[in-house]
Amino acid sequence: MRNVPTYHTPDGEHPKSLLAIAVGNTGLKSGLINKMVVAFGSGVGNFTMILFHYDTADFTVYPWYNDVLHIVVQGQMKWWYAKRFLAPQVVSSYEYLFLWDEDLDVERFWPQDYLETCRAHKLALSTPAYDLHRTTKNSTWKLMVQREKNSSSSLAHMGSTTSTSSGVRKTNFVEVSAPVFRSDAWSCVWETVHNDLASGWGYDLLWYNACKDIVGNATGVLDFNVVAHISGGSASSSLKFRPRARLEEKEFFVRMSVPRVRPGNFAPG
Repeated sequence: MRNVPTYHTPDGEHPKSLLAIAVGNTGLKSGLINKMVVAFGSGVGNFTMILFHYDTADFTVYPWYNDVLHIVVQGQMKWWYAKRFLAPQVVSSYEYLFLWDEDLDVERFWPQDYLETCRAHKLALSTPAYDLHRTTKNSTWKLMVQREKNSSSSLAHMGSTTSTSSGVRKTNFVEVSAPVFRSDAWSCVWETVHNDLASGWGYDLLWYNACKDIVGNATGVLDFNVVAHISGGSASSSLKFRPRARLEEKEFFVRMSVPRVRPGNFAPG
């Protein structure tokens, strides 16, 4: 990729991070996209935001519309856009890439606190945990669900991660729905994304092993800065989507020589 601008950050300041979301009528009607953009601070602060529009949903009703970047290609999915528009040369100007689904509720998520925690723990690949009480998406990996401190529930006894008093669990897995990549980690992850496999199924099972030099012992789930994963008619809920996604996942593993992880094994060290 040529002629990609590089943005220089004043001394003593962190580069901006990038929030990228594939959006459509689902996110418009639920109001969740508006909540995300407002929470991350449209046009100001620590984030640049880009919306990938996969249908004709009209977001111009929001006052922040002109403060975010828009790419309109109808009928595509998040990973299709990511491969084409989030090349490492672009993302390298940012500190972190938040590549999120549109069905995430950020009512209990604080972006600045999240960034500070990632920096403090030098996390290269991370995700906020899914709110234990409000997540309704039944396809969520259990490892992603919030573990409340001193909880006696089964979630607190999974025994497959290491915990810290800060609420960061070191893991070998981060789900595709709400991943956060440090820009150097994205350079590796981007290579695992295939042009023709847009569902994203299977990608997260290979990230740790494919990019272990960068994300080994630097992968984690944050339990005290959470999102709610809401079931609400997104593409992954479609009856047409699942058969396609299963075929793509099978093909992905055939192509890749990297072994998949068993989510829940904690990162060594």
